[in-house]
Amino acid sequence: SIGVGVIILSFVFFFLVLKDLTRSGYYKKNLVEAKKKAEKLARIKEEFLANMSHEIRTPLNAILGFSDLLGKTKLNKEQKLYIHTIQSSSDHLLSVVNEILDLTKIESGRLQLEKIPFEVSEVIMAATDILNIKAQEKGISLFHEIDKKLIQTIEGDPVRLRQILFNLISNAIKFTQKGGVVVSAKSVQENPDEVRIRFEVTDSGIGISEDKKEIIFDAFNQESSSTSRKFGGTGLGLSICKRLVEIQGGNISVKSFPGKGSIFTFEITYSKTEEEISVKHTETFNHELDVLAEKSILLADDDAVNLSLMQALFVRWNVKLDIATGGREAIVKIQKNKYDLVITDIQMPEVNGIDVLHAVKQISSERNERIPVVAFTANARQETLQEYLAEGFTDYVVKPFKENELLNKICELLDVKNDQLMKGFEKNTDKVQPTGRYSLHSIRDIANNNTEMLVSILEVITQSIRTNLHILNDSLMARNWQEVKAIAHKSISTFKQLHCELIFSKLHLIENTIISQEDPQIIFQLEEEIQTEAAIIMKELDHLINEIKCETSQRI
Repeated sequence: SIGVGVIILSFVFFFLVLKDLTRSGYYKKNLVEAKKKAEKLARIKEEFLANMSHEIRTPLNAILGFSDLLGKTKLNKEQKLYIHTIQSSSDHLLSVVNEILDLTKIESGRLQLEKIPFEVSEVIMAATDILNIKAQEKGISLFHEIDKKLIQTIEGDPVRLRQILFNLISNAIKFTQKGGVVVSAKSVQENPDEVRIRFEVTDSGIGISEDKKEIIFDAFNQESSSTSRKFGGTGLGLSICKRLVEIQGGNISVKSFPGKGSIFTFEITYSKTEEEISVKHTETFNHELDVLAEKSILLADDDAVNLSLMQALFVRWNVKLDIATGGREAIVKIQKNKYDLVITDIQMPEVNGIDVLHAVKQISSERNERIPVVAFTANARQETLQEYLAEGFTDYVVKPFKENELLNKICELLDVKNDQLMKGFEKNTDKVQPTGRYSLHSIRDIANNNTEMLVSILEVITQSIRTNLHILNDSLMARNWQEVKAIAHKSISTFKQLHCELIFSKLHLIENTIISQEDPQIIFQLEEEIQTEAAIIMKELDHLINEIKCETSQRI
């Protein structure tokens, strides 16, 4: 009987061990699956950030480049104010892009904060100046109130502070239809070494319901799904604000009254300093010097608008620029002609920038000559940029860029002494105020009062819009979602050059809707709204082009 008991106990023990092993294997399998899902989500997040960076940096390239160029000409007081607003807005947008790309650093606590001297009043005025036009367009007020005690130099990260304020003020304007927005800064605690500042952004907008106050600070979250559809936005703004405040040792909160408005409050402690604020000196370019006139450069890009804008910039440098509308055409030109430098966009269909690089390297080897190749990209990830260099690119230019940055890089690669390039030159130019549906002020700045160039650029833009919207409609009718996504992506840059915020925001929605496989009917509705709005704009642009042509012919 003892032997039978031992046998039974052995079977029970074996059964329990086997059951435990089976359960362990089950948990292990679930952990592996969970790890795979987490890695997939991480890849999707990285791709989203890279694509977002590319989409924003591409139009920023033109805005920053040409506003910088315009700022170096002779301007009156009013024009200087306009150009300052454009540059401040563009610089801030670029800093936001960089910040979102560093979102993983914020989450992991690896984000490095600057510690430089600045004045609170300057940061607040910079943020409100950028958004004042937007407030005026909605017919609401935007004021700031700054404690007199804060007229002093403090030490910290002004870029992060401006980013927080910009997001909060922008949100306040977005959700306010009547009344206005007030931005205030007040010293709430002070000692000989530090000052704690309370910032408040108060609006008279739609407010936030009590049960939604906590989740609005979560990433990709808004008060409701209808908020995103009606007002736009990704839901990242408040999440980034919260994280940026917290990593600076501060806290942020919100008080809100549905239908009456909201008050966003955050406090940060800054060190006092006697150090002077550094002032950036802007160099100016003397277009009359011909030190680059003997050089020949090839620029390859598949975007007609970008090519047109870049060509206008190079004309001002007296550089002999040849353009290729894609990688295949670039390789043909490289085989036939001799160039001192090749600049190529990376993301081109069929034949991309990497293929162009390989063709140049092969031809350089056959001709026993050195032809530098520069990668022209909106991808700002350091890992990717290092991959380009490892692939064989001589250097890279990240969109957006400043005129002097690109010019210095070209001179360096071509062994040209550019000491005499940085001289002042003056030329009058008109500044055109933005209109309701679109604005030509960036395009006019690029054309530099050259009516032929203005007409040429506008004709390229209108033709590009008509072609892309025709393809978009055909792709929708065929339910070819991949093509719809591709053409929406391609069209965004053009509408951003015209500052058609309504249209390019809807194009972004089409992209996102396709990716998430939502109801296709939403896509058809968005496309119909885009076609209607674009038709009105095209009619106005056609009239403008004909009007300019008539005036030109009459003068002749």
